[in-house]
Amino acid sequence: MISDTTLMSISNTLGVLSVFFIIIYQFFEVNARRTVELGRARYASRKELVG
Repeated sequence: MISDTTLMSISNTLGVLSVFFIIIYQFFEVNARRTVELGRARYASRKELVG
């Protein structure tokens, strides 16, 4: 049988890991949005120069 202390430490570890992965996901999501916006801005500026 698993002791209460072991279960508590497992749940605490999983909680910390989930917060860590959420922060990493948010960081990559923000970077992806920035990259898309930069691409759109570059495309728009090229269109103005050509057209």
